[in-house]
Amino acid sequence: QFISMARLGRTQRFYRSGDLVCRDEQGLITYLGRLDNQVNLLGHRIELEGIEAVLDQYPGIRSSAVLCVGTQLIAFIAGDLNDTDTTALRKMLSEALPAYMLPAQFFYYTQLPTTAIGKIDKPALKRVAELRLQQHEQVATLPELVARSLNVPLAELDRGKGYKAQGGDSLKALTLQTRARQHGWSVSLSQLLSDVPLARLTSSSARTSLRFEPALLNFALPNKLAMIHIDGIERWQVCTMLFTQQQLSCEKIHQVVRILLLKYPALRLRFDPVNMTQRVSKGALHLSAELTVSSFDDFKQQARAAFRACLAESSLTEQLVSIASYRSRYGHIVAVGISHLLVDDISLQVLSSDLESLLNAPTHFDRQRDWTLLHWQRQCHNAVMAGHFNADLSYWREALSTRGAFCQEAERKLTKLHNNKPIYSQVQLATPQQLALLLPRLARQGTSLQAVLFAALAHSYHQCSGDSAVVVALENNGRQPFTGGDSGVSVEVGQAVGWFAHSAPLLLHAGDEPGSQLALTQADLARYPVGGHSYGWLSMFSTDEAFKTLVQTQAPRVSIAFADLSELPEQQLFAQPRFGLSGQDWLTDEQVFAFEQRYHWLQVRFVRDQEVGLMVELNSDADLVSELWLDSLSGLIVRCFEEHCCE
Repeated sequence: QFISMARLGRTQRFYRSGDLVCRDEQGLITYLGRLDNQVNLLGHRIELEGIEAVLDQYPGIRSSAVLCVGTQLIAFIAGDLNDTDTTALRKMLSEALPAYMLPAQFFYYTQLPTTAIGKIDKPALKRVAELRLQQHEQVATLPELVARSLNVPLAELDRGKGYKAQGGDSLKALTLQTRARQHGWSVSLSQLLSDVPLARLTSSSARTSLRFEPALLNFALPNKLAMIHIDGIERWQVCTMLFTQQQLSCEKIHQVVRILLLKYPALRLRFDPVNMTQRVSKGALHLSAELTVSSFDDFKQQARAAFRACLAESSLTEQLVSIASYRSRYGHIVAVGISHLLVDDISLQVLSSDLESLLNAPTHFDRQRDWTLLHWQRQCHNAVMAGHFNADLSYWREALSTRGAFCQEAERKLTKLHNNKPIYSQVQLATPQQLALLLPRLARQGTSLQAVLFAALAHSYHQCSGDSAVVVALENNGRQPFTGGDSGVSVEVGQAVGWFAHSAPLLLHAGDEPGSQLALTQADLARYPVGGHSYGWLSMFSTDEAFKTLVQTQAPRVSIAFADLSELPEQQLFAQPRFGLSGQDWLTDEQVFAFEQRYHWLQVRFVRDQEVGLMVELNSDADLVSELWLDSLSGLIVRCFEEHCCE
């Protein structure tokens, strides 16, 4: 910035560059770094570039960046290293840097994101770190918080010694106390700064507010992700439990359930796995029981067993959400079981957070005073008044009504399929090196890799089937992400639950000439509705009854998904977020639906892997199409992709 400063008897204008230098007695100026790369962490002024310089000397590291996120130093490393190298890397840093300059965590990547001028995009890295830290902190235990405060791995934490004896001080203790309170833990400064062993801190601490109990978190990331299979629970169910020491009334829990159903109408869906249709039900099942237990552990065990029995008796045709509450003299457990058809990792966090907030709210809700509920109601009301539930009917109706002869025959076979004979094809589209060169070139041409992949799929499908168009179901993971301000990619809360309800059809037309296919596909993508609601929501809120029937009976049976298995959400390979992106590996239909039933007659998945590059995976059944047909389709996709990329 420009500043005015008196020099040689008059005021002159100077430019403050932000560079940090020092001048010795001989007048020699030494450049030390940038002022904006300095941070003040717990009373220590730290030069981040100094840490990066030490990191860059380590074998296998091509580039690095160090950021201060909250009260932690996070190191981002690009190169050939992974989590197994952390111990050796931390040891090397400890020999060259003081303890307060050691990064608390290390994130490893093949390459770091860069700005348009080639510099490391540190704001993007900071958003990634904040997101990952937030996810980890949601279920943090007190020992984990202590280890982070002392900047040591949890495995190296000596619980026989006190906090102060292991490097803790008053500033760190105050920060730890604040963070522990955010997680529901109560720990005093006098205990931390005395000689009380860390092992005694846990027993002397009490969590009085509603909280997540790590031992009760029986879910993995759902929505066609690899789930933990719990004995006695249907595999389409995932569950979470919230524990509180206070007693909750049945009326309060019923009221909370009603509000959640108002906020997320998709929770009212019912699904017919035989006819593959969906309809709206009145709501979720709620059960309440008083348990006679001998200890808190016995309370948790009985609650889990009772909820397993509850879920085992429910089915997809009854409700997709089950809520039960269990009371004892040790407290109250609220259990929620949700079908994978409704939730994913983000929507499950949103639901759990809403449930926790509502259960902690006053006993009686007042719609005029409860601004949160009022905001939800206004959000839905504004969408209705703006015509979002009707504006896109013409597109959805055309997409759902389009079926070529080949597709109709495959769907007819699908309805009669009894014994699965899965067939699979996987081919590589580009190596990591080819992908690194291709993405900037496509950006300069004003197109995206996703558009090229859609074009290759549409033309290849036309060559193999003879159909002039194909309608595909976009698996968008149950939410519509958008970029907003400084927050980066965020989630519109009104659509955060119900991937099945939001799995939207995309109509792709095919051309006879490969050269004109990309332009045709880009026109199809431009027609795809943006800013409104998906066809699942339209089926619930539209006044067009004929359209509701069409949605419930003519859902697309060809699915397409994009999975980016790299670790940077901001480095989205598929640059059009409205077309959906998964950060995880999805299960196939046979693994998801009961009795190994198939929902799609063809599943297409484009996968980016840091080591392998870009691949296309096709999945079908031998009684629907032949292996030769599936291999021909994958081969044509590769050929069309290469032709489009060479244009």
